Amino acid sequence: MSPARFYGCALAALAVLVPLHLVLAGVVPQTIAANDFCIQIDAGWRTYCGLRPHADYYMSLGPVMPLFVGTGFLLFGPNLEAYAYMNALMFPALAGAGWFLLKDRVSPFWCFWICLLVAITFVAPFAIRLPVEDTTYALAYNRHGYALFSLFAAVLLCPADMLSLAGRRIASAMLGMLAATLIFLKISFFGVVVPLLVAIYALEGRRWMLVGWTLGGGALASLPFLAAIGFDIPAMMSDLATTAEAKSRYWVLLSDKIAPLYNEMVWWMLACLFIAGLGIHSLRHVADGRDLMAELAVALLMIGVSVVIVFSNAVWGSYPDFPSLVLLAALLVVRLTHKAAGQMEGASSPITWRLMHLLGVVFVTLYVARVTICSVWDFSGICDLSRTFDSPRLASYRVDQKFNTGGFVGQVNAGLEIARKHNIAQQSFVVMDFTSPLHFALMSRPVGGSPFMDYAINFSTWAAPSPARYLQDARYILIPKVSTAHPTSEILLTHYAAHIEAHYTQIDENYWWKLLERRNAAGP
Repeated sequence: MSPARFYGCALAALAVLVPLHLVLAGVVPQTIAANDFCIQIDAGWRTYCGLRPHADYYMSLGPVMPLFVGTGFLLFGPNLEAYAYMNALMFPALAGAGWFLLKDRVSPFWCFWICLLVAITFVAPFAIRLPVEDTTYALAYNRHGYALFSLFAAVLLCPADMLSLAGRRIASAMLGMLAATLIFLKISFFGVVVPLLVAIYALEGRRWMLVGWTLGGGALASLPFLAAIGFDIPAMMSDLATTAEAKSRYWVLLSDKIAPLYNEMVWWMLACLFIAGLGIHSLRHVADGRDLMAELAVALLMIGVSVVIVFSNAVWGSYPDFPSLVLLAALLVVRLTHKAAGQMEGASSPITWRLMHLLGVVFVTLYVARVTICSVWDFSGICDLSRTFDSPRLASYRVDQKFNTGGFVGQVNAGLEIARKHNIAQQSFVVMDFTSPLHFALMSRPVGGSPFMDYAINFSTWAAPSPARYLQDARYILIPKVSTAHPTSEILLTHYAAHIEAHYTQIDENYWWKLLERRNAAGP
């Protein structure tokens, strides 16, 4: 059996087995940051109900995530298992797309590992930079961004001189489609995707006639996302501007998130540079060094881009888990080996070149194999899943009580109780908290609000949606008395206090919630 057939069959087998496991396992237990999953639930439910991100409600992320989850609800019904099923569909889609685009550009061995890295990065049920046993869907949109960026970088940076003109056009169109998807997923990717695309075209002297195919692919991929927001680009730009302004004074990010990352990333960057250095050293006899300088520039550029991605999509974990740097190690080996094949012309392979291969293989295979194995491992046996939500629609939303974020289950159940008592599910209501699954659990069409409101992340005391946009004259407002996401609800209440006092009256409360009703409410 040829290597291409062997690795192709291996990837095809995983493209069946991993999705099968995802379907059978369903929604993984939320062992940490349990309430974060509500962001995807609420955003997808809004899309399922026909609401448009930005146009109909405040949204600091792009329309990709609401459209992804909402499509799952449309295909598989409005249940939480739809999220796992969508992940199951994406694994073979990404693995297959990667194989199709890379099989003629890299060896079957590297094609297999790069495709597996892209696909498993998308579906792994734990947050990047957190322990693998802490299963959660928190910040899954960041993981999706990492995966799509990895495929984008692989298509962009893998050698293309063996492709036909048609193959280069397809690859260029795919680059545009991936770039557009990343930009509509999260605006922070715009700052790395577009400059990287321009820089690589300039560094490698690629044919600029292919830019038209890239732009065409980007325009084609943008259409469903623009349709999802009702082509209301000004509303999208307004939401993103509010988000940027809310973050503008978040200086604590420098000390709390960015600074510690330097210590964690230094080892990964050194490993990548070491591999690059070995490759350059192995080609030291090449007379014209311009190609080597270009390779060094590409290596430094990719490391810089990886740092920016991590900093702009930082999480609170402590594990040095950066898929983009693992991909960089693979791409460095691929690119330097490709150049060596054309420049050394049969010369014996120096020891440094063989060591470069060995380091790349070990570095990449160990990481990807570990993530793949841990993604299909069942960690539910170490969880305390004894407490459940008082809603059949949240039956598969299992929360580990050892990491029950601020009594999250109790808060949601108390919210369901007071909502049912006053039958507000048939009315319009806003939950003034970090995020909430109440609209989904009650099958109530959302009005106003947002899938999430996080202080100094997408709103602040100096930048927030107006009362008319956020509350939209909803008949009821649910305000947490004991928040699971301090200080979001307290600051929201303070920020909108004047409007609430002028138009709403408290009608009930329990340990967790206050329920307010709009005065002279005659409509929904």
